[in-house]
Amino acid sequence: MKNIYSEFKPASCTPNCWCELPRMGEVILEPGNFWSNLAFIIIGLIILFKYKKFTNNKIHAFNFIFLGLGSMAFHGTQTFIGQTLDVLGMYLLVTALIFQLQSPKFRMGRWIGSNTLLLASLIYFPDWRRWIFMFFVIGLIILAIKKLKWSRQISISVGLMVLGQIFWNIDRLKIICDQTSPINGHFFWHIFSALSALSFIQAINQRKDIFK
Repeated sequence: MKNIYSEFKPASCTPNCWCELPRMGEVILEPGNFWSNLAFIIIGLIILFKYKKFTNNKIHAFNFIFLGLGSMAFHGTQTFIGQTLDVLGMYLLVTALIFQLQSPKFRMGRWIGSNTLLLASLIYFPDWRRWIFMFFVIGLIILAIKKLKWSRQISISVGLMVLGQIFWNIDRLKIICDQTSPINGHFFWHIFSALSALSFIQAINQRKDIFK
């Protein structure tokens, strides 16, 4: 069956992005990888309504929801536009956490400017996206240990992050892979990554005194 998104520029990872086999001719090409992004959207709503006193909670809630929708666009269509929205959501989330840890006053202008440059890198140098994201994640962990000190929530966050990365590589390398199943490593990567980010939010919330 014909890919209904074939007129759009394909994602840079195609034709062999993940284990899950695209359902050609259907509206959602990767249903498992698509629906598992509900984890990010649900956590975004939790932050918005449960963590109302959390510093910059609306910004972080927006980033979670944007990431979930962006990743849905990517896995639903396997287009370059979807891939760009997916990774931009990852950048928005991690850089917002970095900016919050750096200063009690969130520097919105610098955050938007930084992500505008990162968006340009996604468009013109898409193959760099994973390395750039890894650089920011490592920087965030180092900054968190320095500002927040090591805590149970940071341990949980890092542990879930590592577990998610293991599942991501199992899926990407097709070490364990059932292409006809919607439940594979990348499915769990989304869930573990969303829970990891939530644990990081909780770690910051426990030390909200440093943001006064």
